[in-house]
Amino acid sequence: MNNIDLNEQQIMQYFDDKFGKSIPHRMIKLREEEKELDMAEFVCSASRDGKGKDEFLDEVSDVLAVITHLGHCLGYTHGELLNMSYEKCRIRETDPDYKHSK
Repeated sequence: MNNIDLNEQQIMQYFDDKFGKSIPHRMIKLREEEKELDMAEFVCSASRDGKGKDEFLDEVSDVLAVITHLGHCLGYTHGELLNMSYEKCRIRETDPDYKHSK
């Protein structure tokens, strides 16, 4: 794999330019990537030669990129999104209904 030393801001700018910042369009892309992830998981589970794992990880990275870009479109960084999720999980250890719809 060819690693390019870019920071999150540069990558998000690239995604903005390439894909735009429309939440509905990015959600369509997320659903497409989720379907590809499902298929890759099936291949990974059935694979005995390791090729399935590489394909699965490739799709995980695609889903992560789209989710990170969605957060960026809403004004959040990957780190902020991760911290929000972590805090919600921590709070739910003592308050299982935290942020659950009733």
